[in-house]
Amino acid sequence: MLKCYITEIELNSETAYVLDIAKAMHIMRALKSKELGLVYLQGTGMNISVNLQLKLAELDIPVVFAPTIGSPLAVVNTILSSKAILRKLQVLRRDDEDIINTGLDMLNAKVVNQAAILKYFYKYRKRRESSFMPIKKDISSMEDLAKKITAIDTHDKDVRVLAMGYEGHAASIYWQNIKKLVPIDFNFAGRITRSAKDIINQCFNYVYGLLYGEVWRSVVKAGLDPYFGFIHG
Repeated sequence: MLKCYITEIELNSETAYVLDIAKAMHIMRALKSKELGLVYLQGTGMNISVNLQLKLAELDIPVVFAPTIGSPLAVVNTILSSKAILRKLQVLRRDDEDIINTGLDMLNAKVVNQAAILKYFYKYRKRRESSFMPIKKDISSMEDLAKKITAIDTHDKDVRVLAMGYEGHAASIYWQNIKKLVPIDFNFAGRITRSAKDIINQCFNYVYGLLYGEVWRSVVKAGLDPYFGFIHG
């Protein structure tokens, strides 16, 4: 299924345009709406007709609206769903042990992957920069936090608070070390999710925004409520 990412162009009929970022954002070819799986509108000064939005809703194709910089602000989805029972089960089974364990496993995987990224750069740079040596201790700390997440008692009434606390601690360690990897000329002072001025955070936010739309689309198509997470929400 094709995705349509649009910035700063007019979209006012049932023909959308796909932009090839690798070729200076030129419009490469027109696609009929029935071929699309997602329409992502980013920037200002764009128009999309009501007729096209209705057509996309009929085809169950979400439309994501995002500012030039930052996360999406709105998603237009069809209100029709044959999987309403799944949303009901999301609420009823929220505290079931297997649901909580699934959420903990996801957070564990996130922290483990972050530690793996740091480990990769540590192996590459430790030979050249002695100042990068302390990262080894931080990697170990993150791996310990990942183990603590999966070791939480699922019957503990504070299981979600504990899990997010460990996740947040690991994220803090991760971004402190990412800061060391970025050349000083980029003025990267750490992770900023909103109103970032430096190019590094702007790049992160841009890609996260694209992923946000993709994940939202997948979750909604599966019949789930994107606001009701296993651990968060």
